[in-house]
Amino acid sequence: MRNESAKADSEHHDRQSEPVSLDAVGSSIADDTDVAGERATEVKVPDAGASDDIAADESFASRVTDASSEPQPAPDTVAENQRPAGKEVSSAAAAGSRSVNSGQTAGDRSSRRRRSLNSMARKLEHATRRLRHQRIAMVVLIGIAALILLVTVGISTSAGNQERDMEFRLNRKDIEIAKLRATVEQQQASIKGFVNQRLPGLIDMEFDRVFEVDHPYVRTIAFTNVRTKQNNGYEFRIVLENQTAPIAAPAIDIILFGALGLEIDRRKLRVDRGVNTIEIEILSRGDVRSYVDSFSVQEDAAPAYFLVR
Repeated sequence: MRNESAKADSEHHDRQSEPVSLDAVGSSIADDTDVAGERATEVKVPDAGASDDIAADESFASRVTDASSEPQPAPDTVAENQRPAGKEVSSAAAAGSRSVNSGQTAGDRSSRRRRSLNSMARKLEHATRRLRHQRIAMVVLIGIAALILLVTVGISTSAGNQERDMEFRLNRKDIEIAKLRATVEQQQASIKGFVNQRLPGLIDMEFDRVFEVDHPYVRTIAFTNVRTKQNNGYEFRIVLENQTAPIAAPAIDIILFGALGLEIDRRKLRVDRGVNTIEIEILSRGDVRSYVDSFSVQEDAAPAYFLVR
């Protein structure tokens, strides 16, 4: 029994002298607890039903007493043997604490990473939603622009069609006017030819122009259209000249005609005064005299020709 106890102490001392881990320390403590339990069982649970084993029990009790009376190691030695194990336990506890702290740090990092990912996901969703809204707004704007363009094209096309139609009508009117003008000119030429045949010597009326006429005592004549609020008149200025006769008493008639060759009005220049007559003086050789008078013509009767005779 002593040999076994010494052997156990030696093994225990060897295990304490070696560096141990937490698992080794735990298993050692468990083994010591099991051995102590077995010993207690051996002491507390003797076989009470066998009277023949009393002597053996007494010898067992004496051996236990002898074992307990054996010298125990000093407390300093036990403390010294337990110090490395305590240091290793502290190191293991510190390592466990660092492991726990590292686990907590890893958990915090994982939590922060999840929060960051969630934030990024929310930002991405917000950006996607905003981009979707922008696309919708862009599509709406493009649709409005296309509608405005279509309306503008439609209005332009309609305006272009109306302009072309108006231009076509104007061209047709111009063609009709040109045809009518040609017809009028042709008729005027026909009327003028007829009037000239009927009244030879007619001169086309032009206002503010000086005419030289074929008359022995008339040098020039000019007409002016004189208009007022009350009436519309035609004024004339005639210049007389005597170049050949020693004494001359000319008798001159100025007649206005309409477009159809009808007489509108006339004036007479005489030495003796009479109805519609302008009194003039006798002209000696080389005399030049001028006279001014006017015609009374209705508003709807415009002179087209005149005649001096």
